[in-house]
Amino acid sequence: MFRIQVALLCLIPVALANLRLVALVFRHGDRSPTGTYPTDPHKDFPWPNGFGQLTQLGMVQQYELGTHLRKRYTTENSETYLFDGSYSRNEVYVRSTDVDRTLMSAECQMAAFYHPNGSQVFLKNLKWQPVPIHTVPKDEDNVLHAFTADCPVYKQFENNLINDPDWVQKRKENQWLLDYLKNKTGVTHEMDLHEAGHIGGILFAQQQHNLSLPSWLSQQQYETLLNISVFRKMKRFEGLTAHRLTAGILVNDIVTNMQNKKEQGNNPNEQKLFIYSAHDDTLVALLSALNLFDGENPPYASVVMIELYSELGQYTVKIYYHKGPKADSVVAPPLLPLPGCDSSCPLNTFGRLLTSVLINETEWKKECQLTSSSQPVSITIALFWLFQLLRLLLL
Repeated sequence: MFRIQVALLCLIPVALANLRLVALVFRHGDRSPTGTYPTDPHKDFPWPNGFGQLTQLGMVQQYELGTHLRKRYTTENSETYLFDGSYSRNEVYVRSTDVDRTLMSAECQMAAFYHPNGSQVFLKNLKWQPVPIHTVPKDEDNVLHAFTADCPVYKQFENNLINDPDWVQKRKENQWLLDYLKNKTGVTHEMDLHEAGHIGGILFAQQQHNLSLPSWLSQQQYETLLNISVFRKMKRFEGLTAHRLTAGILVNDIVTNMQNKKEQGNNPNEQKLFIYSAHDDTLVALLSALNLFDGENPPYASVVMIELYSELGQYTVKIYYHKGPKADSVVAPPLLPLPGCDSSCPLNTFGRLLTSVLINETEWKKECQLTSSSQPVSITIALFWLFQLLRLLLL
């Protein structure tokens, strides 16, 4: 009898652990370079659809990612079972940055994620389910593209990086390479760490398609450029100000959605799958805000998986990070414990640990000093119409 009771107790966590909500934040798939430079030996390479576009390799990567995610969240008798594989607008919300490669990545992933069944089939031989993908203009996107949105305070933060001691030291260590790059690339403007990182990104994209490095650049110099690129990302998203202004709204949305799910219980008509198609910088900003960034740039098709479970009478959060198509299957990705919490973190503790990072839309605008900057415009408009009214009264 005692052995039977022990066996039953061992089964309780599995039996009672139910996945309730998932937030997936992923990087787009493989893309063409975002640009070129004057002496680029491959500047005339015929990239299909031009610069910065999702390649066919990237399409395959995202389709395969969608296939893995579907398997993870639809496999019956699994702790991660979430839905039956059929599309329901009540269950899922997909958002992308307003960039071709992220919109197309979301489309490719959703094509694998959902399969039409029964009445959802609208063309007999077409096994594709259309899924709405939401977006906003790039300069207004303070959720997934906040690092380029209209935020004067963050832009000033970036401008001040040149005075950061680590930045000054990094530039000093690589001044020889910056001078060498300026001479060899034909770039006429200042060759700083930002521009060096940009050129490193161009070379990386070319390397993914077996295009050779320029003859004047050694493998070691190329690797130094990649190191500079990652350093630049790390510094751009370092510290509480950057965390709040670049990832605060996204983290706040995820925590709020989880808290709402806890209050609603297992309501089948409430959304439980939130999918965000974005960029490597988005993932770096998010991981930095969670204090989980490991110093490695997220590969194409990487995905941060934040999952909410109901187990043993409480709601808990688990974070997983699948590093792109060359990593192990997304069905069993590495678990990342939030610093200060166990790998299975109680939702209340999860929210408390991230309190300093969380920020809503109104607070974001205030901290970006957008509210105060817009006030003089309103006053000017009001004075203009008051002046016009006085003119009419005096006629």
